[in-house]
Amino acid sequence: MSSLPETPFTLHGGCNCKALRYTFPVPALASRPIVVPASADAGHGDIRLPMFNVDHCNDCRRASGSLTNFWMVAPRSDLSFQCLLRDGGEERIQLSGDELLFPSPASEKTFIVHYKSSHNDTFGADCIRAFCGRCGTMMSTGYFPWQLPIVAACSVQMGTLDREDLEKDGVRLERHLCCENGIDWVVKMVSEGDKGLQTSANLPKHPSWNMSDVMH
Repeated sequence: MSSLPETPFTLHGGCNCKALRYTFPVPALASRPIVVPASADAGHGDIRLPMFNVDHCNDCRRASGSLTNFWMVAPRSDLSFQCLLRDGGEERIQLSGDELLFPSPASEKTFIVHYKSSHNDTFGADCIRAFCGRCGTMMSTGYFPWQLPIVAACSVQMGTLDREDLEKDGVRLERHLCCENGIDWVVKMVSEGDKGLQTSANLPKHPSWNMSDVMH
């Protein structure tokens, strides 16, 4: 069940080089779309967007280069992106969630690049991933065409959220997805911490990449 506050708030984020920035105004709880009603979720309550997940699927692992991915699933219609134009200068244009997720005349003027990583037979749709073509940050993934009888959504990498928003009350992971596809020790580590690695002691924790820290 989500731990997000019931009052409205706004999340912000972007890629590493800041060519792509986004804003996500989260409405009050009653206005957040329900994607799974309580009656279908084994008594855990309504599942509403945004939703924060750990994802262990093979496709996301290979596309991102990360052993696991952390996603913010959000309604496409509520996301807005402020994107730097490729032709130089500091001018930005505003794009919708759909324009970020899928190639469009507007997105082609920016640093957004797209990659079709797979086809989902269940959804009858292609999985399209959006990256920053300048710094390489993977921004989002979504299915096209959208044919599900619920609000059209996309998944945004949680690591692109601004740090102060990641530290907001209630911005926490809610569930694991695709555990059957996960790397066993990674699933255990994410679920159980260091003890999931079956080591005799907790892993050393260093304050930085400084080699003097690592060697002590």
